Amino acid sequence: MAYLIAATDFTDVANNAVHYACQLAQDLHASVQLVHSFMVPVSFGDNPMPVIPVDEGREIAEERMNQHLAELRAQYPGLSISGQISFGDIVDSLDDLTEDTKPLMIIIGNSGTDDSFLWMGSNVLSVMRHLRLPVLAIPLGFQYKQPRRICYATDYKKIDKQLLEDLVQFIRTTQAKLHILHVSAEANGNIPETPDAHLLQHTLQPVAPEYHYLHSEKAEDGIHEFINTHAIDILIVVPHKQSFWESLFHKSLTKAMVKSCHIPVAAFHES
Repeated sequence: MAYLIAATDFTDVANNAVHYACQLAQDLHASVQLVHSFMVPVSFGDNPMPVIPVDEGREIAEERMNQHLAELRAQYPGLSISGQISFGDIVDSLDDLTEDTKPLMIIIGNSGTDDSFLWMGSNVLSVMRHLRLPVLAIPLGFQYKQPRRICYATDYKKIDKQLLEDLVQFIRTTQAKLHILHVSAEANGNIPETPDAHLLQHTLQPVAPEYHYLHSEKAEDGIHEFINTHAIDILIVVPHKQSFWESLFHKSLTKAMVKSCHIPVAAFHES
């Protein structure tokens, strides 16, 4: 059975993302696995020591997880929901958990800030950048609605065939309409006549996407404009290296898109 992973630290930001995951799973006829990675606080001083034993930290985490699972199962009685507790960094935990079995997507909360407690702030960006699976970040307060219009923002450079095939699978699973957006400071609005652009068009042909061009001096401004005018439900970005998107990701897919975007942002990755 297909499944979604919902990462949680039991905050309001995470809880909102968990509910999004549960409702999406219902629409996709999938199951949900909650994942919580706990850390043990360390005292400061000449000899830093854990404030509590790891076993005690695990017991606290398991108690909170069991309570959360009970509440969710009561609210979504027809949905299969399980829980997983791990110790350590959330990125490493998710990487280990998905080494053998691959979820459709990992869903996390996006607090819109980089200074939140634990990992729901800046670490959301680490999850999106370093995991090799699609990661969907849900803004705080965003209310679920079934995805009908999905936008893939691309610069038509370094197109990865496996990534495109993953995108085709995602579009078929959600049965949403795919919009391909290119934002450029140049006046020419044509799709580039390059092997990468041809690969993109050929691979995505089975899901019949619509192609769009926007002239804008700042890519993030053009993306926001398109999201608003076309009622986009999910924005897909690809943080590949040494390109337009890599520079955008460094300075501001974190700051300008993930931080300010009012809709869910999904990171798809190259193979």
